Amino acid sequence: MLLGRALVYGALSLMLIGCQTVKFGDIFGNSEKAVSKEEVQEKQVDKHQLLSELSSQTNVFFSFDDEKNAQKALEDNFTKQPLKWAIEGGDLEVTPVKIFEQEKGSFCREYQAKFISSAKEVSVKSNACRQQNGLWIRQ
Repeated sequence: MLLGRALVYGALSLMLIGCQTVKFGDIFGNSEKAVSKEEVQEKQVDKHQLLSELSSQTNVFFSFDDEKNAQKALEDNFTKQPLKWAIEGGDLEVTPVKIFEQEKGSFCREYQAKFISSAKEVSVKSNACRQQNGLWIRQ
């Protein structure tokens, strides 16, 4: 009996070696989707990302491409000229509201980020400042 259990545990261990995703839901009757280590890291939002406040308000995780679009809106769009794009579950819109100089040569923009879905519309205003490398960082 003990030898049988040891063989089963050993076989399970061998099957799991090298696996980054373990779907325990199938084993224990839970149908929750398995999430890989990379997906968890991707979903961890940096508070300095342009869409981080909107993400925390809506519990929606935005992709790297969404963040790039938000960067593009602050870099390329005129004041009050929105950039809108479709995402899974709705639309995202980023509109620069005003530009100001924080320190000599250090420019910042106030912007509005909006998530629009069929069920709700959530809007947040934030400020971001342009770094020397051209990246906009939320303040």
